Amino acid sequence: MRRFLFSVLLVVFLPSSGIGQPQSYNHPELQWFTITTEHFQVHYHLGAERTAREVARVAEKVYGPITRLYHYKDSDVVHFIVRDHDDYSNGITYPYDKKIEIWATPMDFDLRGTHPWLLNVVTHEYTHVISIDRAKKFGDKIPGLFVQYISYEKEKRPDVLYGFPDRIVSVPIAGEVLPPWFAEGVAQFQAPDEAYDFWDTHRDMILRMAVLKDKMLSYREMCSFGHTSLGNEMVYNSGFSLVTYIAKFYGYSSLERLASSMSSPVRLSFGQAVRAVLGKSDTELYREWKSFLMRAYREGTAEIRKNTVRGELLERKGFGNFYPRW
Repeated sequence: MRRFLFSVLLVVFLPSSGIGQPQSYNHPELQWFTITTEHFQVHYHLGAERTAREVARVAEKVYGPITRLYHYKDSDVVHFIVRDHDDYSNGITYPYDKKIEIWATPMDFDLRGTHPWLLNVVTHEYTHVISIDRAKKFGDKIPGLFVQYISYEKEKRPDVLYGFPDRIVSVPIAGEVLPPWFAEGVAQFQAPDEAYDFWDTHRDMILRMAVLKDKMLSYREMCSFGHTSLGNEMVYNSGFSLVTYIAKFYGYSSLERLASSMSSPVRLSFGQAVRAVLGKSDTELYREWKSFLMRAYREGTAEIRKNTVRGELLERKGFGNFYPRW
């Protein structure tokens, strides 16, 4: 007689404690303080108060536009941790902890134009918190499920309780599923009333040349990182453009509906959300957007391409010239 075993593993997060307090990963040699506002707590160390107060001001300013766009009503406090102890620029979001880390040093790099750093990064990361929260299937305490089925072969001897397993099926169910192009695209698009990031000439140049040279990322490539630095930037770049396209031609509300559609436990792929909200497959949406870009960029560069001037290529390796010496 065949025996079966069916199990479900719940991965559960326990509430965090002492956020913002000196901990081993939080430079315990530093003295930490907290600013409390209506919706946020901003934790900072000695010497970073000016930056922390600006983070608190920006966070409260963008709270309304972003929460309205995503119909967000959760009353949980979001924590910002401001760091200024490294020569480093970045922002990172922990959506299940409702925590955001901000490095104070402004980020200004060659693949994008110059943007107001704190306005941009605070809005970007807070958009991550809200959009990902709308997509969560099981709330904050359960980031995922693991369903496993095992069947055993018929026992060969009377003194053996179970035979060897002959079938094992394991199915992980993530607590939230948003492809990188959408997650980063909406974080750059932000909200109509407070767009502290914007489509600059650097981004347009990169995407324009990819389109004209038929080197766009495929839809599958847009759904993952792990490329070169330019390839990873193209995930951000393409996502920003596609999200802007969706907002323009399908309405701003489509962004919230795509995110919230993924909160259904039975919706396991983003393509299902695209079908439910926009009435077409994700690959159809990709082809539609790609055709739009090809028409726009070909028309916009028609005169330039008629009068092309080609110089001598000095260096064939790499994709950027940084600090050349002659």
